Amino acid sequence: MKAKFMLLTILFLAISVFGYANTQSKPSKNYSDILKMELQPLEQANSIFSKKEKYVILGLINIGVNVALRYSDLSELKFEDITYENTIKLFEEKTNKKKEVKLNKFCVEEIKKLKEYYHNLKIKNWNKGYIFKSLSRNILSKNIDRNLTIQSFNRYLKEAQRELKISYNIGSHSLRKTWGKFYYEKYKDIATVMKILNHSSIESTLRYIGIDRKRLHKIYEDFII
Repeated sequence: MKAKFMLLTILFLAISVFGYANTQSKPSKNYSDILKMELQPLEQANSIFSKKEKYVILGLINIGVNVALRYSDLSELKFEDITYENTIKLFEEKTNKKKEVKLNKFCVEEIKKLKEYYHNLKIKNWNKGYIFKSLSRNILSKNIDRNLTIQSFNRYLKEAQRELKISYNIGSHSLRKTWGKFYYEKYKDIATVMKILNHSSIESTLRYIGIDRKRLHKIYEDFII
């Protein structure tokens, strides 16, 4: 009963916040039309990039949906940033807030695969520098260590969107949104989602992961004690 009361309290707060939010400005167009990826398209995209041997893109997707970082922070990660405890400490570029990420076993394995991939490509600093390296011929020929740009990553995602006939827009923000939406749907813990995403309000978090007033009202209608 206590847990149910807490859930109702969160729902009431969320709907109250949305009532206030309707009088405020719309969310930025930079990511408002980019949605999280559903499970099946996510698995299909992984299959596509695996068959095409686009292992950097594959690693970006698999790690990105597990760490919930913005692409501007994700793409800047370096192998040297990972501690022996498999944690990463950083200051977010957008907010300048301090953040610590604990890599799960899946992420650790994906990073190991990327190192092996770079080693097989005979990249000089295969285990150093950027985790998500640009593999353009010009950069490789000069032994330059650069990260994959957001423009390049989004091109690959748009390619997957067309190939899989995904009806909604996906982009670099989809990784972060996917984590938030899946976690919320499993645990209904909006406070933790808000903390992990480093948002300043519940309203911005709910909007970000696509929980609108209509859906909250539906939860009220279906949730009976």
